[in-house]
Order: sequence, then C-alpha cells, then structure tokens
Amino acid sequence: VVRPLDVAVLLLDAAMGPTKQDFRIAEECQKHGCACVIAVNKWDIFPENEYEDMLDYKEALTESMRNISWAKVVFTSALENSSRKKVIRAVESCLAEYQKRLPTALLNQIVQEATAWNSPPCSGTKAGKIYYCTQASVRPPSFVFFVNHPEVFDDQYTKYMENQLRKAANFEGTPLRIYWRGKGG
Repeated sequence: VVRPLDVAVLLLDAAMGPTKQDFRIAEECQKHGCACVIAVNKWDIFPENEYEDMLDYKEALTESMRNISWAKVVFTSALENSSRKKVIRAVESCLAEYQKRLPTALLNQIVQEATAWNSPPCSGTKAGKIYYCTQASVRPPSFVFFVNHPEVFDDQYTKYMENQLRKAANFEGTPLRIYWRGKGG
C-alpha cells in the first residue's frame, strides 16, 4: 500500500521488466495521486545498449504500464555511483512538476488552442462548450473546466485535454486530475 507521499520511486529490474507487484504499486500511485519515477535498474547487464534501445525500452514500458505512462523513467545501475544522483534529480524534477501551478491566462490559451484542433464532443443535440479552465490545486495538479454540458465530456476527450496540457506545460512524472463542471458549479 502506498501511504500519502509526494513522489514514489518504482525500482524495476531491467531484465525482468515490471512484475505483478509493480503493477499494483503503479495502480496505488495513480489512485493516490502521487508523482512517480520509474528507475530501471541493472541497465548495465546490456552492455551494447544504445540510446535508441533506452527509447524502445521506455516506450514498451510506458505502453505496458498505461495507468502511469506519465511517470518519469530513468535508467540506472547499482554499479555506477552516478545512479543515485540520477534518481534524486528525477525525484526533484517530478516534485517540481507535481507542485507546478499554471497562470489561468496561460491555461486558457492552451485550452483554446486544443479546442481549435479538436472541438469538444457533442451528444445528440447537446454540443459541448468550454467556457474557461482554472487550476484548482497542486499535488497533484488538478484542473476544473467550466462547461455547458459536463455529461458530454467523455474519457476520450478528458485524455485528449490531459495530453494537450502535458504537451504545452510538461508535467512529466505527475498525474493530472481533470474535472468537468457545469456553469452553475
């Protein structure tokens, strides 16, 4: 069980990949809203690994651990002294993203650009419209979108908006919370 914390470090064996226990811990991180660093240890057992191999491994890892695909991934080796520093720097980076607050003007500019590329969903005669967005809290960053019909904003559009926020403002290593509210609250 993950206790209330800011950043979790999930240590994986590079040769084994994620285990059932790792998936359970990842679910807890997502559920409790804590930032996460995935430290892939024993990377030195693959001496011929190139940068492209790291990218391929990271892509496969984030694909398999979809519920924390936003986690920061670092490659380490217990044999290298620099690995501890690498993990600490990753934790500090995630903590900064976890506590980051965006100005409302910037946030609404991001939302405006996102809706220009992909209009809000509609259902029957109800067309979704986003009036504005504000960041309600940090730890984890949480955003409230004030809209005309909250019920038409499905999981797919929520994921789209999350991806747009990440693309524009990073938020690597931290979960984001998105809430859709009707104009009346």
